[in-house]
Amino acid sequence: MQQKEATCLRCEFKKSFTARGGSEMFVFIVQFDNGDTGEFVTTKNPQDYFTVNQRSKYLLKDRSNDGYPPDIKAIRENNSIGGRGGARETPQEREDKNRQIVAQSSVKAAIELISSGKVRVEQMAETAKKIFDITYSISNGDTPEQIVEKYRKKEGLKTVS
Repeated sequence: MQQKEATCLRCEFKKSFTARGGSEMFVFIVQFDNGDTGEFVTTKNPQDYFTVNQRSKYLLKDRSNDGYPPDIKAIRENNSIGGRGGARETPQEREDKNRQIVAQSSVKAAIELISSGKVRVEQMAETAKKIFDITYSISNGDTPEQIVEKYRKKEGLKTVS
């Protein structure tokens, strides 16, 4: 996700739906003067995040790989993030939380490799770091092929044909 700032050209209600927890959610199509267009989901109708002809800060997440339009999250003046009905947190708080989750998952994966006999206990930290680097690269938008190529270059490995 990348933080942006642009003038809102259009913000129109698209549909509503009931979320898993029972909350009513509202979907708006938002278009900006820089060409960005996407869906903004909130618990408020009318929404109060985007106003036509006013500059707004927002995060844009490309979801084309999943077959969906881009996801837009509003950034308030206090740098909290709005939209999708989630908890309000700053971009840095969200980034820190995501890194912690990936780190925990990487350690778990390394332990599973040790348990299966594929990695020695002495290699746990190194293995967890490699898994973290690969996994975190994916969460930042790199394709698996790009990650493999970066890793090969970093480790000085040759491509096998």
